[in-house]
Amino acid sequence: MASNKSTTEKIELQREKMVQMENELKRLMRQQKEEERKARTRRICQRGGLIESLLPDTIILSDERFKAFLEKTIANKFGRDMLSSLKTEQEKETAQNTETPHQQGEKVSIGKLAGMGQNADGSNAVKPTEPPRSGGAAAVAEAPETEKLAG
Repeated sequence: MASNKSTTEKIELQREKMVQMENELKRLMRQQKEEERKARTRRICQRGGLIESLLPDTIILSDERFKAFLEKTIANKFGRDMLSSLKTEQEKETAQNTETPHQQGEKVSIGKLAGMGQNADGSNAVKPTEPPRSGGAAAVAEAPETEKLAG
């Protein structure tokens, strides 16, 4: 009978450990979710601040007009193509950083990224499909109401 009681006690002890482990798992999962949320919030704030610092005229725009500005200047074919190129370069760079130093090829430089906008002849002239570099926010803010939302 004594061995039965010790087996029962062992079972209870293991059940308590399981509950503790489940609680620890839940705590760690909550902690991970909170860290991810904080990282996302920080990223959004930093990128929004970057836009405002580079284009201070966007600060005065309503949310609707700011969205229209982004759609006209960034969320277009040129913007998607540029994002795709940058994403590909980022993935290549990440893959190279996981290789040993003797396996790494040429690293992507800012000059090389800027070179993605080169014309077929190798010149750095601005492509006609590229959005204008100045007056973007001011132009949207000054446009008549029907032009702002019409497209």
